[in-house]
Amino acid sequence: MKNVCVLIGLIFVFFGCSKLSGDDDELSLIRKDYGGNELKLNGIFFTEKETSSGFINPAYCLFRNGIIRYGGSNLNNLGWNQDDDKTEWGVFIIDSGIIQFERWYPSSGGPLEAFVRAGTILNDTTFHITESYRVVDGERTQLDSEDEIYRFRALSPKPDSTNVFIK
Repeated sequence: MKNVCVLIGLIFVFFGCSKLSGDDDELSLIRKDYGGNELKLNGIFFTEKETSSGFINPAYCLFRNGIIRYGGSNLNNLGWNQDDDKTEWGVFIIDSGIIQFERWYPSSGGPLEAFVRAGTILNDTTFHITESYRVVDGERTQLDSEDEIYRFRALSPKPDSTNVFIK
């Protein structure tokens, strides 16, 4: 009986942990250089969000090479890590007044999931994110409406876009 319990326990652990293993999502957006002038790139874009623990200010840095870098949620202490953290990186595309950016998000023990956030550019210092979604097997999943206004703030020096995750 003891051996059966051990075997059942091992099976449970094996199959239970199999959901935690696996590869991180691939980004669905393709990185390409950004040569436009719809948005200023000599700083960061941030929004103000109210959470149960107060206000946070998620901030992003956009680069001419089509890479976007997440700086954390505290404008007074942006978290530009010196060590590469995959959840800081993603890509963005701007086309016909629409911005889309995609990056990896932390998960609870499993592979990192990539989400796209999309919306409209209002002017060269402001854009409005209206939706977020995850792409799985070419299909949009976990679609959610958003209402986030991102505003520009000049920043010098700007962090580097060099990373090991996006080619």
